[in-house]
Formats: sequence, C-alpha cells, structure tokens
Amino acid sequence: MYGYRKMTEYLNECGYQINRKRVSRWMGELGLWAIYPGPKLSAPGKDSKKYPYHGRTGVEEIA
Repeated sequence: MYGYRKMTEYLNECGYQINRKRVSRWMGELGLWAIYPGPKLSAPGKDSKKYPYHGRTGVEEIA
C-alpha cells in the first residue's frame, strides 16, 4: 500500500488533479494506511554473541 505522497503522485499521473491533503483525508476515511517496516528490525538474535570492549574505558590515567 502506498502512503499519501505516492498515492497523490499516482493519481496526478492518472489525470486526477488532487492535492495531498485531500488524499490524506480520504485515506483516513477509508481506513487505508501505508505499510512500512516496524521498529527493531535490526535487533540481534538470541544466539548472537556479545563481545567485550577492550579499548580505553576512560578510567585509566595516562602517565
């Protein structure tokens, strides 16, 4: 499903002179919404190993 921006562009290409506000309002009235990825798609799996950080931690003093 398209969002209101792509839907507006598509309708204008088809010959309908319509602006984004009207398309957005119609989509809300018809119960249409854009499909897009949800959050946390790059979360690590349960079996992924966590590696410790061996760099400077900021605690040691430099002599």
